[in-house]
Amino acid sequence: MEYGVKAALRKRRLSALTEACEATESEHNGNPIVKSFNLLEGDEEAQKAWRDTWKDAPGRTPIQWDEVPGECAPTVDQFHAALWDEDADLCGQILLKVQKNNIRIRAIERNPDVNHPLTSAVQPLLLDMSARFAQKLGRREIRITVTDQELISIYRDVYGFEVVDESKGRATLRREV
Repeated sequence: MEYGVKAALRKRRLSALTEACEATESEHNGNPIVKSFNLLEGDEEAQKAWRDTWKDAPGRTPIQWDEVPGECAPTVDQFHAALWDEDADLCGQILLKVQKNNIRIRAIERNPDVNHPLTSAVQPLLLDMSARFAQKLGRREIRITVTDQELISIYRDVYGFEVVDESKGRATLRREV
């Protein structure tokens, strides 16, 4: 695929991501638990907030978000989104990969501060946005691969995913959108 075609495809997909973010915001903003938030394409501001507040926090997952922009930028298939609260605090981040029939969640993380006001809402908001992104691109499902047994149970029992493959200590889960 030549550069101009790739750039146009990425632009269309980015537009779909923006629409998915706006639809998620529109539906959930004002909710007494969620209050106000912004869901935007990840950028240097998100990376700076991550480095300043999350990177060395105890108990967080080992995702190196400072490597995401370089990994994301050159492809038409990967997108990074960041969730911000009304006080401009970074609440969560997600890395999505567009595949033939689905949107794969490559990485997802919430602010490691357990007292953060959006702690319980980050995962549902990011999953909702991912499902809307998939729908806008005509994909039928979202998928995620996890290694933690407790997470497998949470994705299955709380978020409605089903296990489609389990091997080598990893499980791939899917949810129709």
